[in-house]
Amino acid sequence: MAKQQLSRLLPRALLNMDLSTFVLPTYHNLFRTVVLLLALANVKNLLGVWHYRVFRPFIVRLTRRPKRAVDPNCLFLPSIQRSHAPLLETDFNLHKSNSTYLTDIDITRANYAVLILGDHVATSPFSKKPKLILGGIQIIWRKEIPPYKEYEMWIRLLTWSDKWFYAVTHFVEKGKFKPALYLQDMTMTPEATKKMIDESAEKAKTLKETYAKSIYASAISRVVIKQGRQTVKPADMLAQAGLLPTDAAELAKVEERRLKYLKLVEDGGAWDGLHATFFDCTDVALGRYTDLFFR
Repeated sequence: MAKQQLSRLLPRALLNMDLSTFVLPTYHNLFRTVVLLLALANVKNLLGVWHYRVFRPFIVRLTRRPKRAVDPNCLFLPSIQRSHAPLLETDFNLHKSNSTYLTDIDITRANYAVLILGDHVATSPFSKKPKLILGGIQIIWRKEIPPYKEYEMWIRLLTWSDKWFYAVTHFVEKGKFKPALYLQDMTMTPEATKKMIDESAEKAKTLKETYAKSIYASAISRVVIKQGRQTVKPADMLAQAGLLPTDAAELAKVEERRLKYLKLVEDGGAWDGLHATFFDCTDVALGRYTDLFFR
């Protein structure tokens, strides 16, 4: 009688099963599954991945040449890099930890340096070419980045002194700004490129008023170039890389812009003034990249 009642509740296959061979899932298997899922969800922060992210640009950029070589039009153009904030990058406030911005800037700066300076600088510790050495970073935050939120880092040369390069990196909402032209992937005459860059600069004021809150943070990196113990002047390196114009009038415009932003960084970044530099050129960029497994 009891067996008949039980058969109504349980499937026949379960009643006929040999319980001596039945093994319940163990905590060990569950633990391994959880660890694997956490690792997959935080690939960006696994052991050795930071080194991969740093050295990958040197290999890719120097083996896969862009369709267009850099020229004076590229001098102040941004390079865009995509990333995200995995769980292991969040702090107790459940947003991207302040310290993790520094590692992202490392990756972005390495990629950008190879893009604009190419093989004029060292790409390995054993190279005899001039080396880029970081002298300091200043970060200004505007709003937090939630866990797993995707974002973009726009980096470009802001200005330089007799010793230091100053590169600015802006963390912005992904897809909020979409350049109409990626210079390294297209062929365009220098005249047409310059016209497009000038038109983009004219939109800066309107963009500042409309999209100022789309910026998460801005950072200034101060970099010196050393050839052994000798300091290489930034202007000399830019000229060697073909980034300074030869026309006197254009060179005067570059110098005017350099001095304008040099005052900004020497005054400590002027806080909100550093965020505003993002809008100088958003229609034209060197390229769009990711720091993990793709382009």
